[in-house]
Amino acid sequence: DDENSLIINYQGAMLNIALMPGPIPGNEATEAATENYMWQAAVQQTSQHTGHLLVAVLGIGQSIIENGEMLVKLTAAACKQPGALGVYANGVVYPPDYYQHFAGMLKENLFPIYNLVWFGLYKSKKGFCAYTNGLQNFGFDEIEVLDSSANPNELHDFLSDIANYVITQNVLLQDGETIGFSDEEKLPISKNRGVAVPGESLKIAFKPCVRKSN
Repeated sequence: DDENSLIINYQGAMLNIALMPGPIPGNEATEAATENYMWQAAVQQTSQHTGHLLVAVLGIGQSIIENGEMLVKLTAAACKQPGALGVYANGVVYPPDYYQHFAGMLKENLFPIYNLVWFGLYKSKKGFCAYTNGLQNFGFDEIEVLDSSANPNELHDFLSDIANYVITQNVLLQDGETIGFSDEEKLPISKNRGVAVPGESLKIAFKPCVRKSN
């Protein structure tokens, strides 16, 4: 009965796309666009939006990973609309082409980690720092790396590997444990108040010199 809302039952999930006639309230999306350090035109483009599509997936008979993958498929399809300016998710705004590109990981049977978790980067006085935004949607603590001597690319790749491992293998990292990608690598984990994320977060001490490539 509502021409602005589309509801689809598909593979045990309820998919919903609703057209909201006004911009996202409170300048929220434009402020989130400032967090995307990879997209220079993020704020300018986001500030032009005059309406938005609300995309949601309610998966009753599916796992949370399957629900996430379905959400990515649905959102990537919505990105094909001529008026799509960006995707507001995980506390940031993604360019539509970026979102569609990484949604393509699903075609290779890979988990679309870059669509479902944002990896923020910033510089401190002692090095580079990184954080996740999106792990809580899967029931896990957000992760931060603080004051690392790693360069931004190393830090981004490290944190995305960890986040992908946590979600796809359902690994609950604990305060006081260690983690590593080899028998020799033992990076300490601590849990305390978040620096770049609200509430508590897990901190992993990462130094690129201790990580060995295969």
